[in-house]
Amino acid sequence: MKIDHDARIGILGTVGEKICAAFLSRKGHVVNLSLDPFDRRKDLMIDNKFTAEVKTEQPYIMKNCLSFRLAQLRKCQEVDVLFFVTIPPKLNENYRHGGKIFMVQPKKFNYFEYETKQRIKMYGIPFEQDAVQEIYTLTADERRELVKYSESAYSA
Repeated sequence: MKIDHDARIGILGTVGEKICAAFLSRKGHVVNLSLDPFDRRKDLMIDNKFTAEVKTEQPYIMKNCLSFRLAQLRKCQEVDVLFFVTIPPKLNENYRHGGKIFMVQPKKFNYFEYETKQRIKMYGIPFEQDAVQEIYTLTADERRELVKYSESAYSA
């Protein structure tokens, strides 16, 4: 079955949200996924009081950072908690920041702007800062599920 790019992005986002929600639930939190896939405020509610955004992305290896599109900045900064589920790069699945969940302080992270080879403007959040904390290493099954829907073949 052939899946187009946009469908892959949607699937990856959903898988990342499920992985993050399952992790938080195992830690004893009550997690509610947003019913609206286009919710402009949040992806999750934690303990019925904290809004959370979950970004599912491959880490930008060359710049050692997390990344997201420019249009997402406001949403990423306005939630109570920001999570990144990182996809292991297909050609380098053992990259140290792939296959993890990172918690990022939405109002404190440093970032920079860059442009992809496809001329898409993005923001990068360097891993090496106090506002970024690795909180979980994905299981082999979780990693496989993300890699299955990933398109990028970049390796370091």
